[in-house]
Amino acid sequence: MKIATSRERCIGAGICLFTAPDVFDQDDEALVVLIHENPPDSLRGDALTAASHCPSQAITVDGQ
Repeated sequence: MKIATSRERCIGAGICLFTAPDVFDQDDEALVVLIHENPPDSLRGDALTAASHCPSQAITVDGQ
């Protein structure tokens, strides 16, 4: 699994941070910061949930 984020698309909703805090963070502008591009298996479910719930579709996942 490989995760990518788009800061240009991010609207700062924070759903990713609350859903998968070990994979995503937010900067001072409340924009997404990716912590784990290739998260361990234990974080995959949370990362997929965060991606599917992102209102701006700023998170993409390859190789689910």
